[in-house]
Amino acid sequence: MGLFKNPNDPDNQIIRSKIKEWLLEYLSISPSSVVSIEEIPCWEPSCPDIFTKIIYSSQDQSQELIIHKPLTFVRKVDIKGLALKG
Repeated sequence: MGLFKNPNDPDNQIIRSKIKEWLLEYLSISPSSVVSIEEIPCWEPSCPDIFTKIIYSSQDQSQELIIHKPLTFVRKVDIKGLALKG
């Protein structure tokens, strides 16, 4: 559970669902992939206080992605940017 809460989505289910949708669109992951999305606190001075870690896996691959912002601030452009990097 993260520190940032959307009062309209207190369990962050809407943003988690949108992130999975964007992963399917931009990273061409399999619809049957298992996706784990969590906020991680960071105590290092060079990183934000909270970042979002996304792990998706299917039968033939597993990938970990990091977005340097809290889950509630992740947007479509962030996932698209990850696709452009890879």
